[in-house]
Amino acid sequence: MQSLPDDLLVNDLKSGSEWAFTQIYNRYYARLHMEANYVLKDKDEAADVIHDVLVTIWKKRDSLPENMFLKSYLSACVKNKCMDKIRKKMIKEKNEKRYAELKELSIQFNPLENKELSLQIANVINALPLAQRNVFELSYLQDKSQREIMDEKGISLQTVKNQISTTLKILRKKLKSAYEQ
Repeated sequence: MQSLPDDLLVNDLKSGSEWAFTQIYNRYYARLHMEANYVLKDKDEAADVIHDVLVTIWKKRDSLPENMFLKSYLSACVKNKCMDKIRKKMIKEKNEKRYAELKELSIQFNPLENKELSLQIANVINALPLAQRNVFELSYLQDKSQREIMDEKGISLQTVKNQISTTLKILRKKLKSAYEQ
């Protein structure tokens, strides 16, 4: 049997043909897997990406673009899914690294250092302008959300974010200089 051109397969797919989906799968799986594996350097992750892309294509078959070039469309979907996977992996690794660093820091402190650090933090916070200090204390000491602070203080959300960000920068700078001495 002669194979159907991509545009006819897509039309059949859009009308719910499982046969068309199987033909697309068989026709493009190996190529897409090779592309994904080239980017991810992991055959299992590449297979997962291809599976996710093809399942998404099946689920969204009704809304597939008209007159699309199937090969290019599938390649673009795979590329985007690979980039998403890489981004998520980088964020996870970054968060794990931060957590490990914080855990290491907390292990290294002894009670005397904790007391000294608390005193330094209190001094820095007390030296802040009153409005900025209030916002920071509501956020970190009373564990209120930025929206709650905005409502309570009657200031914009951006002002709340800016004040917290500025306070954290000041704290980092002061504490870093204290430990470098």
